[in-house]
Amino acid sequence: MIEVLVVDDDTRVAQVNAAYVEKVPGFHVAGEAHSAAEALRQLETLPRLDLVLMDHYLPDDTGLAVVQEMRRRGHQTDVIMVTAARDVSTVQAAMRHGALQYLVKP
Repeated sequence: MIEVLVVDDDTRVAQVNAAYVEKVPGFHVAGEAHSAAEALRQLETLPRLDLVLMDHYLPDDTGLAVVQEMRRRGHQTDVIMVTAARDVSTVQAAMRHGALQYLVKP
């Protein structure tokens, strides 16, 4: 099973993303977070995590800041940014800090 953490400030969007993940064979939602602080807490407490679906716009920080902090702490978990942030500098920074993919929400 691929264990996934879904991070989005909008609980409805997080639930939709989580439901989609659960429908993919071999994938399981290990947790949901709705803030940067909550995402970082879950990274430390979940027993196993293979993938993070990360929004950029969070109430207490940015998804990019979470990815940077993950890397600083030594977490090499794959990250896919799923966000409405479409400016080139954010996309480039996310990829530079190890995001596997960058998907823009409609």
